Amino acid sequence: MKKTNILWSIVVIFAIILAFSPITILFLLSLNDSPALPLKNFPTTKWYEALFQFPGAMESIVNSLMVAGVTTLVAVVLGICGGYALVRTRFVGKSFFTGLLLMPMVVPYIIMGISLLSFLLRLGMEPSLITIIIGHILLAIPYATLVLTSRFIGFNISLEEAAMDLGADRLTTFRKITLPLIMPGIITAAILSFIISWEDVAMAVLLAGSQQTAPVFMFSLVTKLPKFVPILTAMSTIMFAFAIVLAILMRKAERFSIS
Repeated sequence: MKKTNILWSIVVIFAIILAFSPITILFLLSLNDSPALPLKNFPTTKWYEALFQFPGAMESIVNSLMVAGVTTLVAVVLGICGGYALVRTRFVGKSFFTGLLLMPMVVPYIIMGISLLSFLLRLGMEPSLITIIIGHILLAIPYATLVLTSRFIGFNISLEEAAMDLGADRLTTFRKITLPLIMPGIITAAILSFIISWEDVAMAVLLAGSQQTAPVFMFSLVTKLPKFVPILTAMSTIMFAFAIVLAILMRKAERFSIS
């Protein structure tokens, strides 16, 4: 029994080292005077200062925030509608609709990006931030809908019935009863949708025009390695740190939901 525990401990420690070593090295390099190990004049913020002055870097981050914000808003609204429809209503083709809704979760992003780009070009739309937003909404809707569906499943419908028995109409009941009770799910769905949009590169690189999001901007610098390694390490650290903060907030929202 003890040997088994020791073996599992070794496996877990190895997995943790394997997972966090690249991230740790990335963070150290972003504060290193040299673009490669060993550490020299550590720590320094010169690469972050260079990033803020690098042409197009800050603009791409602002673009990512805007795209992710719009994506989050639309995906959450549609997720509420979708979750409500799947739990509270019955309609013909419900199983087909559910499968269609979840399809973006199993189809590779690159395939969805190519298909969506061809469709939008036929409609006369040129690649831009708008096309990226459309693509990211398609990616985020299934996740937002699943999160909110679970909230509606666990929702005590008798609370709504009691409010309507006391004279509240459907809109008032939804605004004062339903919405506050599913708010933890809304927060989780919003953060998850934001992260999906914030980190996507496979679809965004196909749908981006002259205005780039941060991942697309970083991808363009990757093709010019090793010249821009310091800029990439600094920008990657910022992107990763922001995603970690969002993941922590999402976890807190989930715990609040459970409690």
